[in-house]
Amino acid sequence: MSKEKKNAFLVQGTILALASIMVRFVGIIYRIPLQRLLGDEGMGYYSTAYEIYSVLLILSSFSLPTAISKLVSTRVAKKEYENVRRLFFGGIVIAIVFGGIAAIVLYVFSDNLAHMFKFDESALALRTLAPTLFLVALMGVLRGFFQGFGSTVPTAISQIIEKIVQVALSLILCRHFLKLMAGEELKLSYAAMGATMGNCFGAIAGLLFLVFGYVSIAGFIKKKSRKQKKQIMGYKEIFTLMILTIIPVLLSTTVNNISNICDNYIVGNVLTIKGFSDTEIARMWGILSNKYRTFITLPVSVASALAVSTMPSMSKAVAVGDNKLAMNKIGLSVRFVYLFSAPCAVGVMILANPLLQLLYYDGVTGNEMGTYLLWIGCVTIILSSLVAITNAILQGLGHLNMPVIHCVIGLVVHIIVAVACMMIFNLSIYSIVVAEIALTVTVLILNFRFIFINYDYRQEIKRTFVIPSICAAIMGCFISATYYLLRIFTHSRVILLMIPFVVAVVVYFVMLFVLGGLNEQEIEQFPKGRYIIKFYKMLHLIK
Repeated sequence: MSKEKKNAFLVQGTILALASIMVRFVGIIYRIPLQRLLGDEGMGYYSTAYEIYSVLLILSSFSLPTAISKLVSTRVAKKEYENVRRLFFGGIVIAIVFGGIAAIVLYVFSDNLAHMFKFDESALALRTLAPTLFLVALMGVLRGFFQGFGSTVPTAISQIIEKIVQVALSLILCRHFLKLMAGEELKLSYAAMGATMGNCFGAIAGLLFLVFGYVSIAGFIKKKSRKQKKQIMGYKEIFTLMILTIIPVLLSTTVNNISNICDNYIVGNVLTIKGFSDTEIARMWGILSNKYRTFITLPVSVASALAVSTMPSMSKAVAVGDNKLAMNKIGLSVRFVYLFSAPCAVGVMILANPLLQLLYYDGVTGNEMGTYLLWIGCVTIILSSLVAITNAILQGLGHLNMPVIHCVIGLVVHIIVAVACMMIFNLSIYSIVVAEIALTVTVLILNFRFIFINYDYRQEIKRTFVIPSICAAIMGCFISATYYLLRIFTHSRVILLMIPFVVAVVVYFVMLFVLGGLNEQEIEQFPKGRYIIKFYKMLHLIK
């Protein structure tokens, strides 16, 4: 792979990754005041509504960006711009149909869905989320369209706009309903509803930005499309192709994410059988979904962003028959993901308690449970990140069904382990974390096995896995030493978290360079790599 192609690949992946980091960071900050407004019980209602909404979102439109980007990138590579234009309009039609149906289903059956999961108080929040399904479906088509052209900037900006608007209005409306319903039995239900209203307004803001972006280039695409005279696809063919592309991606995404809704159902029903009260169950689910998954999903979302950016470029390589380029992209993607996820897992494990004490200092018992959950489940940061990228690799190589099959097998393992741990070993909410580890290990083994068997590909081990693991372990030692040394001099939660964090970043990247995990040429290929090189030169690591 040429240096220019590598750099373009990394730039596009990094843009989405940085946007995901910003969005997740805003999301983490947002959950701090939201947690203080709703408490663990209220967060349980909010999270349940969001989990049910997420499943319908996945079923209706979550696969659209990936599917559209894959189809558009293939046609762009062949300069079939009329087909690109038709694919876009076909995607809009599908988004309107499926997004509209999902919105109606969620609104009409909100009470039934909430009751099925033993969280009746979530019904109001569910109804409020219904219009968002329709809006997000339309956004998915536009984001996939831009990514198919090799530009992740519109997607990144729209994500940031959507999140900022959502966060601001969610907190305002949540506080408003808390005051309005003060003293009422359903106060937390209405507050959770207010929190979900922000999602709809955020989706409107993100969609408007993408529409303006499309309008600005629509003339260019129409002009290009007039030059295509041959191999023009009919809309019947387009809809068939899109459905055939969406279904495998949809099934893979659904199975890979439906474990959350299964967890919600298992926790609500099995723990009821085990004698836990509704309030205790809501509280434990609030801790798992808010205090645990917030920190686990942040780094995983970065890997998922890289996975999305991998699809178009890999599809192009396969479309033109450049298998060597495709194999190089696989190696680069896996290495990039592990370089990022390994130190994140170590950092979350060591700083679990300081993180929770800083962000949620008003809930001592909840923080203790959250800390134990993070200690047990930090390894899923690495496993889930690798699952995300290997799923994208298989889809990019044209094996759309394999991630589905592997994820179904993993989901079966997940459910068996979760129920067994609850019923036999009485691990209560901790069972879910153990089951997540079992799921990701199963899927990861199956994904890598398929790639190794069917392609002339072997992942480089030393610089991909061994050196980053050693660097992460050394980093962990420095974090622990710094944290316990600081505790002698201060009890400030901010200082006890931020200084070890800065030490961790510096130590990891310095050790990565010293041990050969990165070289100067590779650093140059990252956006703003010259600034990293200047930092290394300042430390006399580069002459």
